[in-house]
Amino acid sequence: MFTTVPGIEDLVVREISIKGFRVYSWHKIGITELSGRLIVETEESVLRSIRNFRTIEKAYLVLDEGSIPGRDIEALRRLISSIDVDPIVDMFTPYMTFAVRSVRAGDHEFTSMDISRLLGEKLRNSVRERLGFYPIVNLDNPDIVVELDVIGDRYVLAIEIVHRSLRQRSYRVFHHEATLNPPLAYAMNMLLGYDRYGRHILLDPLCGSGTIIIEGLHYYVNSIYNGVEIYKHNCRGALRNIYEAEVHDRACIICSDSTRLSNFIRYCDGIVTNPPYGIRMRTIDDSLRKFYIKILCEFAKVLREGGRVVIISPRRGLIEHAAHVSRLEIVEKREVEQGGMISTVYILSR
Repeated sequence: MFTTVPGIEDLVVREISIKGFRVYSWHKIGITELSGRLIVETEESVLRSIRNFRTIEKAYLVLDEGSIPGRDIEALRRLISSIDVDPIVDMFTPYMTFAVRSVRAGDHEFTSMDISRLLGEKLRNSVRERLGFYPIVNLDNPDIVVELDVIGDRYVLAIEIVHRSLRQRSYRVFHHEATLNPPLAYAMNMLLGYDRYGRHILLDPLCGSGTIIIEGLHYYVNSIYNGVEIYKHNCRGALRNIYEAEVHDRACIICSDSTRLSNFIRYCDGIVTNPPYGIRMRTIDDSLRKFYIKILCEFAKVLREGGRVVIISPRRGLIEHAAHVSRLEIVEKREVEQGGMISTVYILSR
């Protein structure tokens, strides 16, 4: 079971295939399309490569999955009493600590805390009965994390494979206030749809701390990436991240204004970017509308014929109007959740 940015679940499956592993089946877990959770049946050898995946946030080994026999607390008790915890108990040794975590979604008469408490009690009693000691509960830094999710009328029992979220990239020594989630940045680069081993000139004209550039260079392994950023301290920060990620030999940061992009960029094969949203504004004023039109018109000037733009924004109306004005065709769009907001990722073509 993987967790990811809600809306890019299919790209997790695509990355597994790209990395050379067979996918036998997969399905989302959730009560909406933007679930952010999926179960993938794949090769066991994928476990050795989990930390190399860039579209996932957390990974779990699924032990059991099925239907819950009701929505009240008694149904939860019946479920937990029927669960075979022997494979988990076998992992315990004295002084090993554990925690039970849960996600609950849907209409139930119990809470996620009820799920964790009841399963935790069963695990402690089972370990005491079979191994002769009570395991130690540690909610902050446990050795074993057991996850029991109840979503709608389904449940999933799993063991956490990696404790630290894989979205926390080691290269991020400089943090921008509006940094894009790295798995989403990687997925947006995938959505360009170019040959990942080809030689492309790519561009993020609003690059902030350089996340899209770094993630893009991990996907497009033979390409170069230019970034444009108007603020000097962000340019310096982006360069620090790029050097930390060891992709500086294929990246360039230009400190300038992207509304004048065609003055200093002549050509690119593809653009991936995360423009400002003006989300703190109560209304969408004319300056933000003009800004979107300006930058998309500039994109159209520097992008090669047939090239693509991947752009994300919660301002759907502004993007679609600017795309019409700049004569960039909307090829595809998908909703994703980021920072608690529903945004749309647009793929535009020139």
